[in-house]
Amino acid sequence: MIPPVYILVGHPNAGKTTLFNYLTASSQRVVNYPGSTTVWSKAMIPQSEVVVVDTPGMDTLEPNSDDQQVTLSLIQSPRSMGMDAPIRLVWVVDATQLSRQLALIALLNQPLSGGVLVITRSKQVSISDGMVHRLTTEWGLRVYLDDDRGLRALSRDMMQGVGTAYYGVQLEPPSDEQIMGAFAKSEELAMGLVTPLQSSRLDAWVLHPIWGALLMAMVLSMGFWLTFLLSQPLVEWIESGWLTVAQLIGRLIVNPVMRAVVVDGVLGSIGSVLVFLPSLLLLFAWFSCLDQSGFLARLTVRLDRILGYFGMEGRSAVPILSGYGCAIPAILACRSIPHSKERVLTILAIPLATCMARLPVYALVLTMLTESSVIRGMGLSGIYMMSLVLVLGAAKLAARWVPDTPSVSSGFAMTLPQWQWPNWLLVCQYAMSQTLHFIKKAGIAIILIGVGLWIAGQYPHPDRSLLLMTSHWLNPIMNLMGADWRIGLGILASFGARELFVPALYSVSPDGLYVSNLTAIAIIVFYMIALQCGATVAVLQQELKSARWAWGLTVGYTVVGLALSIVGYQFIRWVQGICC
Repeated sequence: MIPPVYILVGHPNAGKTTLFNYLTASSQRVVNYPGSTTVWSKAMIPQSEVVVVDTPGMDTLEPNSDDQQVTLSLIQSPRSMGMDAPIRLVWVVDATQLSRQLALIALLNQPLSGGVLVITRSKQVSISDGMVHRLTTEWGLRVYLDDDRGLRALSRDMMQGVGTAYYGVQLEPPSDEQIMGAFAKSEELAMGLVTPLQSSRLDAWVLHPIWGALLMAMVLSMGFWLTFLLSQPLVEWIESGWLTVAQLIGRLIVNPVMRAVVVDGVLGSIGSVLVFLPSLLLLFAWFSCLDQSGFLARLTVRLDRILGYFGMEGRSAVPILSGYGCAIPAILACRSIPHSKERVLTILAIPLATCMARLPVYALVLTMLTESSVIRGMGLSGIYMMSLVLVLGAAKLAARWVPDTPSVSSGFAMTLPQWQWPNWLLVCQYAMSQTLHFIKKAGIAIILIGVGLWIAGQYPHPDRSLLLMTSHWLNPIMNLMGADWRIGLGILASFGARELFVPALYSVSPDGLYVSNLTAIAIIVFYMIALQCGATVAVLQQELKSARWAWGLTVGYTVVGLALSIVGYQFIRWVQGICC
């Protein structure tokens, strides 16, 4: 007898992943949080061969995003997704959203009768025995609540094969009459439920036009500040620890050439990946907390109209704000945007956000520009303001060329979930799984790029290396913005990581480097627009699923940034020559 496969199906944030982890005692990668919506997880119930599959949320039979298409494909043709065993469905609905979420079950239960229904968050509302009886008798469902008794019964019954098995089904998009009938049926069944008043009272503050905006800005600012404040000691600990490890390994290698390759090339590149991890881990954990609590949904609703003018939508807000910390998790967070056009526009705009890695560059250049700490502070604030203008402007400009998904509406609609405390176990699991996913996908590319840059800086000799020769070739271009080959060397080195601009510059100018005010401004303009670091290019290629798009975007931003820097510098020099 072939063991059955149970597929968990329901709306986003209905509680599928929590149920999945309970049934399978699993800590596998979850799929319920925005950012991993096109992935599904599979595990077995302990001490059995019964397989449970956790799927991305869906709220319609006409999928308008990749995540909903994955779930619909699993339901209709599981064999095409590699599942040859008999399939049984487990409908998962949120008790606080029962009247809305039961409508989907009503539509699906007609061609797929005999399913299993699990009502989550049942303790927050009053579920009557009469309601459970109607769902059992009229709808033909086996109903379980998510209390201890209900979950134990569900696990036991699944091992015994509860539910009707099938191998495939063709689901036709429902007519308007069928949809209206399903909603009427579910609203009638859920009538009289007592839901908590906590959300409406808190929403009166959070969604207020003035106080809500201030509160959201304060929460986001505090979150970014705490994320990088807490990650800084970890970064310093990793840097010092990895340096010690590299030195110990270097002492074991006798050959000086091999020692340089391993310690400076390979281990140095791995170290550049490791320093990302604390910030990534905390950022993923923070976004998971915002999502599970219900804050993220309300933020996207508030910003939808503003971002819609620039071709994006409310869900673009969090990735853009995250880009001011690091572009890598910001680009990964764009997976939560279901429609391809808005998702691509957001990804295209994020590299223009001033990430933390650019701060050392700006700090050095502003020091060249002025000795006044007040002016430096004002200059840095201006850089951040102009960065936001560039992000929105790039999205608005690119909206003319990025095509819409055929026959898919790009409208944004969301039912606000209930406020709740995050599940800290799920927060940790998600943060760890996404960080490991980053290491697996982008870490290898970062290491290869870092090793390549090191080789270019050493071959055939450090004093006449390929990197140094290329920098001298750039000298005529750098002269157009009042700089020389040393600035060019810093720019080339910063392709591996933007903050490498500073040590590269000091390696050839240990006593410091003087540039004019105009040149300092030109360098700032260049870095505001150009030069996505190697890690960002790797993630762009992964998320856009196109090396041509990723490298084209990198080259395009670099050329535009360089052109604006040179044109601006030469124009101001020309004006100064006329006036003076």
